[in-house]
Amino acid sequence: MVSLIFVSHSNELAKATSKYIKEITKSKTSIAFCGGVGADKKEFGTDPIDILNAIEEIYSEDGVIIFCDMGSALISSQLSISMLDENKQQNVKITSAPFVEGGVIASIQASLNKNINDIILESLESLSGKKSYVEYEKDLQNNQNNINEKYE
Repeated sequence: MVSLIFVSHSNELAKATSKYIKEITKSKTSIAFCGGVGADKKEFGTDPIDILNAIEEIYSEDGVIIFCDMGSALISSQLSISMLDENKQQNVKITSAPFVEGGVIASIQASLNKNINDIILESLESLSGKKSYVEYEKDLQNNQNNINEKYE
């Protein structure tokens, strides 16, 4: 079964997201989190060694998907993957899918024993329902000429 890791600059955010996803999906998917730096993990930042340890802790031959909150979390995650042996590297993927919505979908799909690529694709589509609901953004995407007049 594919495993999931949530990497955030905030340990509290990573922990809360992981807990939320476990509770809402009731999935048996292995989920780890890491974030924050310093002895008590209270400072904002990401640590590649913590991410590497999380990968090793929940590693599955089926794969590991890493969800990142932003910027340097991606860089730290990529560095962590590069520290794995080559056989494991190919089974660990970083996704740009949304942290929460993508994580929920990924947890459900992983529990259904979907393969890593299918899980990532489903996670990337996790905002489609929300996007279709938000009228203003639909108009922005359609480049309507009078959008400012319509919403003023």
